[in-house]
Amino acid sequence: MAKKAAKKTKAKKRAIKKATRKPAGRKTVGKKPVRKPAMKAAPKKPVNPGGVSEEAVRRKTGHGWEHWLAVLDAFDVKKNGHRAAAEHLHAEHGVDEWWAQMVTVGYEQKRGLRELRQKADGFSASASRTIGAPMSRVLDAFEDKGTAERWLPRGVVAHRVTRPPMKDGRPTKPGSARLTWTDGTKTLSAWISEKSGKDGSVKTAVQVQHERLPDAETCERMRALWSERMDVLRAMLAGEA
Repeated sequence: MAKKAAKKTKAKKRAIKKATRKPAGRKTVGKKPVRKPAMKAAPKKPVNPGGVSEEAVRRKTGHGWEHWLAVLDAFDVKKNGHRAAAEHLHAEHGVDEWWAQMVTVGYEQKRGLRELRQKADGFSASASRTIGAPMSRVLDAFEDKGTAERWLPRGVVAHRVTRPPMKDGRPTKPGSARLTWTDGTKTLSAWISEKSGKDGSVKTAVQVQHERLPDAETCERMRALWSERMDVLRAMLAGEA
């Protein structure tokens, strides 16, 4: 009987201990359990249409993304197609041909008509850098074989470099370069434009566009490659490499 009573007493103590146990994940202040505040997820940064910032599209076209999204909604891009939409922006709204393409691509991505960085003929990877050197030195880095081999990816050559007219020692418009892989299967373009820094120094903006990539995975790989190569170019012309 004594053993039976002892077992009942132990069972009762276990039940009391279990009932008064503190819930996991709570802190106790006095007798009231207080839950730990939940960690808030960091807000996601909005993705700009086509990867082009509001500031850039406004500076180059005179309007921001909200305006151009409304314009192309009214045009009905899904019905009329990419080419007609870009021509409409150029002819009816005075948008530069290149920027008309960029705005149309951005619109299509924003409205779910194509994937990020996808164009009509495939995916497009781009990389841009501002380099502390005049345009002439940057163009030399594309055109001179020995210099180009130091920064261009293996198998890429520049076969056509366009140098703009000069006035008072400054280029009157942007320059460009056309590049290909040595096997001729891929075509790339580069746009080069000179500008003045806030401190009066001469700088050059360079953008490389790699077109007709087969899928998003290849696009991201090429974007990373060109970002790395552009860093090499910038360091090289700054005398750091």
